[in-house]
Amino acid sequence: MRSSDGELSAGDERSRARPLPRPATDFEATAEIPRSRMESDAWTPAADAAKAEPEPEAESEKSEAGAGRPVRSRSASRADARQAEAAARKRQSRVTVAASVLVVVIAVLLIPQVRTILRQSFTRMPQESVAIYFTSSPKISGTLLDVPLTVQGVNSGTATYAVKVWTENASGKVDGTTTAKIGTAHGLSAAVVTLPIATDAAEVWVSLDGTSQVLHYQI
Repeated sequence: MRSSDGELSAGDERSRARPLPRPATDFEATAEIPRSRMESDAWTPAADAAKAEPEPEAESEKSEAGAGRPVRSRSASRADARQAEAAARKRQSRVTVAASVLVVVIAVLLIPQVRTILRQSFTRMPQESVAIYFTSSPKISGTLLDVPLTVQGVNSGTATYAVKVWTENASGKVDGTTTAKIGTAHGLSAAVVTLPIATDAAEVWVSLDGTSQVLHYQI
């Protein structure tokens, strides 16, 4: 207000000298934009904001690198996952094969014939053996020759043994021959085989059928 003498009062001078504060919106709106950005058709304020914000993956990689840990890319992680899946499939396949083999083995062991063979393979089985020998020396009784024989069989499963007895002269010619069967008693068989003897007989021979055993005695 003006005083009566045409001069401004002190209060008017202070109010006129103090400028009013400008709103922040007016300041931002009037911020000067570089001419190079304005001339570029691709520039927008949103593009500057996108450039200013780092990508999450890049920030995580930078943080891992700053912490001293190796940076792993997505391709490396996918490769590790594929390798782990392949290893798991291999383990599953091995387990399946082992289970199949076990089932087959159990099924085979249930067969009676197989169990018998296995039991025999782990058990000491008695061996079969047969022996023939003179019980005493052959004797001449007139025109007959008495030949005492003994056959001993062990686990042979045979109840009767067949023998052949013959005589030869000094030149090896057969003078007489006979066959006989000897029955067993508790695995031991004894008998006396008698056959005619020639005057020129020099030796008596005995063979056990089914074996290569041969006895020889000089008369």
